[in-house]
Amino acid sequence: MTRPYVRLDKNDAAVLLVDYQAGLLLLARDIEPDKFKNNMLVLNDLAKSFNQPINTWG
Repeated sequence: MTRPYVRLDKNDAAVLLVDYQAGLLLLARDIEPDKFKNNMLVLNDLAKSFNQPINTWG
């Protein structure tokens, strides 16, 4: 039995950036380090623009 789609509510959501550390930038092989860093910064800024709680780990 499938459950009906329930749209994500921003009041019940948070952004979790896991294992984001300086050393990880150098280990990423499938994306350029600058692009990887910029993607993480954009995700952080996007969460801030929606007033979402942001947790970082790592």
